[in-house]
Amino acid sequence: MDNLLVFICTSQEDVIRITKKSSDYSFHRYYITTGFEINKQLDIFSETDSFLSVDEIDVKNYSALARLSLLYSIPSYENIIILKSNEMFDLAEIKFIFGKLEKGDEINRDYLLILQRQNVALNGFPEIQEEVSVLDYGLIMNRAMNQELLKEQELKIALSELMPPCNYSFEDDLDNKIKNIFLQTSSPSSKQSYGVYVNRQPDGKGVVVDYKNSDIKKYTAKLVLENFAVYLIL
Repeated sequence: MDNLLVFICTSQEDVIRITKKSSDYSFHRYYITTGFEINKQLDIFSETDSFLSVDEIDVKNYSALARLSLLYSIPSYENIIILKSNEMFDLAEIKFIFGKLEKGDEINRDYLLILQRQNVALNGFPEIQEEVSVLDYGLIMNRAMNQELLKEQELKIALSELMPPCNYSFEDDLDNKIKNIFLQTSSPSSKQSYGVYVNRQPDGKGVVVDYKNSDIKKYTAKLVLENFAVYLIL
């Protein structure tokens, strides 16, 4: 039984970076690229690496990414993990999840798409994203602006509405689950970038994830969750 890890790459630099980070592996790698032609002659690749180039794809259309990964890979790949963002790659975590899948265990991570070929063949593709109704969207934004308690997935909606199109850079001690929420709301094509800081006020613009009730001043918006607050300084 073979395991397949899928990377979605939008530049040659992205390919090189994630390939070097995943050089010590016990799975096969599959690169889906869009907007450029990958240089397959680089000596960083393995003979077992696979490549698929598509002219255009929404990197946040997870249903389409799931179909591409399953339908364009060879049938021997039973367990397939797709990284929603290459920034979330953690080699130890990927090995752990593949180990669970090989034992027949069910496992989920909100920053990954996890597919098992036989399960999809018998039951169809899983429902990956749920739409938020216009009414629910409005209620969530009203609670956000009133600094009422939000759930983590509601934070994603609030960030999408309040932040300009941008990318994010992160401090190392930010929780992966929270990092993934920011990455899901980012705009890969945007040239604007904001740092996400933990428990400290940045010198200029940025976002603060505060777990310690720090004295954050001069913020544009404050989003309140159960165990932390998010300050937008724009």
